[in-house]
Amino acid sequence: MELIQSLIKPVDSYIKQTGAQKGFRKTQRPHLPRILNSETGWHTINSMKDHPVIGVTLGPWGKVEPRCVQLIRDVIGHIFRAQPKTLKMIYSHIPLNAICVSVACTNFYVGTHCHQFYQPEESSENHFSWSYQMHSANVQTCHYTEANVEYLAGIIYYPVEKGRAKCIKNDSGLIQHLWLSREFYPMCDRTETELFKASRKYGRYCSQAGRRVLVDARHSITQHVEYDYKNHASISVFCAECELDDANYMMKRTMGIHTAIENLNRNPPPAPPAPHSDPLQKLQDLITLYGQEPSILVFNRATGKLLEESRWPKMRDLEYFLVENQECNVHINSALQAHLVLRDGMKDRIGEGPGAVEEVGDDREREEEDPEDDPEEEVEDEEQDETVENLITIYSPRGEPNDEKLWDNDFSDVGLSSTKMRELGLSDLDLDVFETYLPTDTMTPSTSSPEEPGPSKRHVPYRHDMEYIDNC
Repeated sequence: MELIQSLIKPVDSYIKQTGAQKGFRKTQRPHLPRILNSETGWHTINSMKDHPVIGVTLGPWGKVEPRCVQLIRDVIGHIFRAQPKTLKMIYSHIPLNAICVSVACTNFYVGTHCHQFYQPEESSENHFSWSYQMHSANVQTCHYTEANVEYLAGIIYYPVEKGRAKCIKNDSGLIQHLWLSREFYPMCDRTETELFKASRKYGRYCSQAGRRVLVDARHSITQHVEYDYKNHASISVFCAECELDDANYMMKRTMGIHTAIENLNRNPPPAPPAPHSDPLQKLQDLITLYGQEPSILVFNRATGKLLEESRWPKMRDLEYFLVENQECNVHINSALQAHLVLRDGMKDRIGEGPGAVEEVGDDREREEEDPEDDPEEEVEDEEQDETVENLITIYSPRGEPNDEKLWDNDFSDVGLSSTKMRELGLSDLDLDVFETYLPTDTMTPSTSSPEEPGPSKRHVPYRHDMEYIDNC
């Protein structure tokens, strides 16, 4: 029996650490650790508005490792930026016999047990769902998905049994990263969040990394930060997807596309001066950095069909292409990229103009007159649809798709040598790690062995030691 356990233990440990590195699968029901079988009580800690924001599951005294309980106390103190008096109250309501602590994210509340979270008002959306995901053996998250956008509803931490404490600092860094990289609910303008105003950082889902990342937009070249659970370190990666998403998002704002935001910060800190914010300059820096340039989708207005892929112009050649090909327009899927290059010019050449609509209408009338379908035309349409579906868009939606393939995605990191940095005039870039800067709230007691990311084909990405949470 001991031999079997000795063989199973390292395999089980490897699976758990690999899951923490690449991401466990999302499930409709929460994972129930064995430690919850010893539950003896449950209570919540409420905010000043009497909303339950922290849930504490109690167990027998001496069951869990005290250092783990201290870890979650300190993390919560940072999350809510608690004053000494409030911090003392937190300590008293998260005793050393706490076997599970649940923390609700902004605009979510804790329910009647450790895995239940809910939003204050029922959603008007017909399609929404709840899911759970383990990130390590001790950390689980609850997610709320609405309109294809996934929000972090809460973080659940399970202190390990006494004498078995491992990866304490790793879990503290993981919880920080999950909190900072979350999507705010309800959907808001990312530039109006307290985190962005303080440090020009925000969270988003990156399909290249296959997970949520923290985007650092302080410099002319945007980078994203991933968390390496095994080594307890943050990894700064130059990412083309996050760079273009940032440029597209800022372009939308300049075009007057704004969203509402609930301002949770009473005294917002002053925003640091924006670095080179010219979208065209950011694009040119990106092209110089990566040696790649996206193509622009164009179509013939007369037929309404995309041109062959070989004829799609690069971004820098778009203006010349449109002048030489008066019969073509930019497809709506490349509208934002076209705006980056053309600025306010040639607006009538982006999207479908009146002529294209009339031509399409005439085609439909002819189709009604001639009900017999042309087999060759159907094949051509199918090929075009397949081409469009296979396109890799250079900007991605804010939402995080709920696709099981995400957990198996491999991603390659892109790094720069010091020589290349000097050539580009970027040697003074500050590549430090993200700060712990979190929303404000105060609380009152309630009466109730993994594989590391694969090496880059060019250079290994920059790695930095995590900033430890104080007193962890």
